[in-house]
Amino acid sequence: MAFSATIQALENITDFSNFERLCCDLLSSFKYEGIVPRGVGKIDGGIDAVLVSRSEDIASSIIKKTVFHFSTRKDYEDKLYEDMKKTIKHKPTEAVFVTNRRIEPLTQDRIIKNVGEEYKWNLTIYDQEWLRIPLDNDYQDVRRKYLGIPEELTIFENLDNLLKKEYRHPNIADFEGGRYYRNELFHSEIKAKLEECRICLIKGKPGSGKTALAQGIGYDLMKESPKNIVLYLTADSRSSCQDWLSQIQQGDHSHVLYIIDNCHNAISDVNDLIDRRHRIKNSKILLITRSIPPETAGTSDMNYLTILEDKKSVLNNDITAETIRHIIDLQNPLDAKREIGDVGKICEKCQGDLHLLNFYMSLWQKESNVKPLSDIEEDEILDDVYSRYFLDSPTRDSVLAACPL
Repeated sequence: MAFSATIQALENITDFSNFERLCCDLLSSFKYEGIVPRGVGKIDGGIDAVLVSRSEDIASSIIKKTVFHFSTRKDYEDKLYEDMKKTIKHKPTEAVFVTNRRIEPLTQDRIIKNVGEEYKWNLTIYDQEWLRIPLDNDYQDVRRKYLGIPEELTIFENLDNLLKKEYRHPNIADFEGGRYYRNELFHSEIKAKLEECRICLIKGKPGSGKTALAQGIGYDLMKESPKNIVLYLTADSRSSCQDWLSQIQQGDHSHVLYIIDNCHNAISDVNDLIDRRHRIKNSKILLITRSIPPETAGTSDMNYLTILEDKKSVLNNDITAETIRHIIDLQNPLDAKREIGDVGKICEKCQGDLHLLNFYMSLWQKESNVKPLSDIEEDEILDDVYSRYFLDSPTRDSVLAACPL
């Protein structure tokens, strides 16, 4: 691996209290929001931090207790087993061990198995490489604060941060509130292709939900394990294949998924990436493109569309009347059932564009509206969008919200 200032700084860290704070700040940004340090740098009762939370299944009311141990010792395995013995009296549901040393995946699997068999709790290990990837990307402010390394340009954005932006859809609230239409067949197919080939291309018309589908895949991965990292990029003229490849190779691990959107805007760079993908050994790549004529994407031997089609790594994200019906039902709760009308007519008006469908549905759901969804006209949509986003002084968020129209 090429020289990394972050790895060097992690390996040479001498202030353990500083490392504890770095770990708590970073972990709280992922799965462990609410983590409480147990007296940083002081006697901590055998654990470095703790997080008490309620199970996601509210009905079960199960209290989950996670304890954390941080280590800068070279003999990390000895330290880990020492920490596990100290943990017994705290009766945790889960234990987390964070080290500034690199631990090979097979070694991690062995340790996790041993701890599970002996102590009957789940152990998660975050090593040097897991720390480095977010520190080199969206959490450079944490890196600068604790390791003194200045911030630099990054081209991929952490999907977890992207989904927190309320004006973008789907966002965290959409996923957690059940407002995301989940096509189980598409999810299963994409995950299978990523496992088998480590690369998959989602193809479809503008507004067909390609980006939402990719972000749904990313959201699932992040929910499956806090170790999984999903990084997102919209391809344009400001970055190149060399930039993408350089950053991917720096974070080339099996728990990392890279999503590259709008591939049709950077055809030559995407073709170059496909040609050089043998340099990516472990991470997975999910590409998103509009349906364009194959001949516009280059010659047959350097054409990402035909190459991935031949490898059966392409999924066509076609919008059907059934899809639109499912999406409408998600937004039409039982306590406020509104008349839908002719679904075929709705499909014709939207032309397979879910952005347009959302504008129609926003007006349809207003209390003042009495029309079935299929009877709402285009000029009514334009009037509604103007009154909502542009009548008063438009903000950046309002302009972004209206852009798809």
